[in-house]
Amino acid sequence: MPSRARFVLRCAALLLSLGLFNCMPGLLVLPFIQEEETIPKQYDLGTGCFSHKSVVIIPLKREDNYESYYNSPHGQTIARHIASFLSQNVKNVDILSPACAAPYLKEHPEPTEADWAQIAKNCKADFVIYGTIHKFTVSDKGYIGALRGTLEGSLYVYSAKNGSIWDFNKRTLYPAPTRMGFEPPSSVGRNETIGRTLALFSVQAAQNFYDYTRRKRMDEAPGTPRP
Repeated sequence: MPSRARFVLRCAALLLSLGLFNCMPGLLVLPFIQEEETIPKQYDLGTGCFSHKSVVIIPLKREDNYESYYNSPHGQTIARHIASFLSQNVKNVDILSPACAAPYLKEHPEPTEADWAQIAKNCKADFVIYGTIHKFTVSDKGYIGALRGTLEGSLYVYSAKNGSIWDFNKRTLYPAPTRMGFEPPSSVGRNETIGRTLALFSVQAAQNFYDYTRRKRMDEAPGTPRP
């Protein structure tokens, strides 16, 4: 048993022995369950009080259907969600319309690094975010007739300043696994399961670009990754 859990149990035993538990039920809960931690961003867009940056987010393409960047409704939804989250959480960032890149990408459906540089130039963007959906399903093999969202994707960030490309992979499950590792099926319908999975993937992707806080579980160390 983790040392913190043992400490909580000892506090509970002490309060019970003093007859104080019923008078102060929140005493044990707030310091431990409600504790928060800050998760630092993984990629710095370089924005600040005197520094504006422009970002264009290209709709993700579907790898399994060989779709282009603008032909996947799910890819378009993810791009819109990420744009919204960045606008809300990153100061002095200008989100550009992905329409600025559409003509060029239609002529170059398999863009190279040089093509992304040209897209950044055409859109007058400091960064270009693009990616691929590798897998997206809402069927749950563990439960006949049940739904469970699974989305696996890769995102890339092209920097016009130095030509570098930063990438990361993400696997999102909806509903998220429990603390004990159990993966419950969705309690909502198919369309809502699809929508919630896309939204969850998007916010987890966007959180790479800004600091955020979350409630820290009592049994995990600071900074422990969570699905």
